[in-house]
Amino acid sequence: MSSELIPPLEDLLCELAPCNWCLQINRLSDEGTLEGFFDNRERALAEWTSLSQRFSAFAESLSPELSTVEDRDWKEAYKEHFHPWSTGPLHLVPEWERATYVLPEGEKVLYVDP
Repeated sequence: MSSELIPPLEDLLCELAPCNWCLQINRLSDEGTLEGFFDNRERALAEWTSLSQRFSAFAESLSPELSTVEDRDWKEAYKEHFHPWSTGPLHLVPEWERATYVLPEGEKVLYVDP
């Protein structure tokens, strides 16, 4: 979305807060992307229609792209990407790896639960 649409859309989203919309702004190009997360396609389209009615300039220049996000336990999913690391003799280890992490002799460990 073009940069001139961003300030009035930001204002509208602040009025609607809390809402399921998230405005992502690329500060290098001054362009934006609006993302929304909804329980189902029908709700997404209804919310898009409602937003479009309140912000006609937006509706005239853009149309929604819908996609499905895999349903999973997001509170646990980050653990797939969070691994032990070390800085010098100090090892930072996720709590859920306490039983399996092998600490090199003479080094220290700090277990973290991020």
